[in-house]
Amino acid sequence: GHHILKTKGIDKYSSDDSLKKNIPTKNVPRRSLRSNKGKVPNILRDYVMSIDNTITTPKNYNDIHALLQNEQLKWKEAMQREMESIKKLKVYTPSKVPENKKIIGTRWVYKIKPLKDSKILYKA
Repeated sequence: GHHILKTKGIDKYSSDDSLKKNIPTKNVPRRSLRSNKGKVPNILRDYVMSIDNTITTPKNYNDIHALLQNEQLKWKEAMQREMESIKKLKVYTPSKVPENKKIIGTRWVYKIKPLKDSKILYKA
C-alpha cells in the first residue's frame, strides 16, 4: 500500500518497500570521539575540589614531616601498602651494587583518590 509522510509541512507519497528501507535495523549508541583522559568527570568536580582544599598532598617524602600527625600516619600507611605490593609482585630483586655502577634513584608520588560514600584513599 501507499502511505503519506509529513515532512516539514510537505506531503510525500511512499510505498511500503521504501518505508522498510528507511527503518534502522538496530539502534547503535553514538560514541563521542573526544578524549577525557586525566580529566575529572563533572559529577565529581565539586567533590574533588573539596578534597583538595582540606588535604595537603605531599610533593615529596620530606613534605610529609610538615603535616599534622594524623595526616603523616595516613601517608606512611599508604607507602607501607605500596611497599608490600611491590614485594608481593616481586617487582625487584635485592642485590649488591656492582663496582663502578650507580643505583637508579626513585621517588614517591602521592595522590588522593575519591571513593564512594565520601571516603578517600591515600595512594603512594
